[in-house]
Amino acid sequence: MTIQHADFGEIIGTVDFIMHSPSGKKRKVILRIGKPYEHQSGDWACPVELNGYEPRYADIFGVSSMQALCLAISLVRTRIHDFISKGGRITDGDADSNAKDVEALFGSIGIDDNNAV
Repeated sequence: MTIQHADFGEIIGTVDFIMHSPSGKKRKVILRIGKPYEHQSGDWACPVELNGYEPRYADIFGVSSMQALCLAISLVRTRIHDFISKGGRITDGDADSNAKDVEALFGSIGIDDNNAV
């Protein structure tokens, strides 16, 4: 099921940072997590985006509001780790600032003990 409400809805978490590609391109990115909402199907969905990096994702579905929220956070964590694994860097500011600690940003959400990210 692919659903994306036109209105992002209430934002419950946000952080902004700079993504530095291996080629030197910089872009300001705003990670936004929306408040999970109950879908008419009975499942829950959670809006999420990495604005400035990729187009807004389809709302992430789960069987509960907590599962939808955790899956949404896991998605953006995976996308950021993919960017870093390809040589990208995440910082709070310009190219000379220290790399942002992605693990501190997400804690243990999205980590699979059998295949740690």
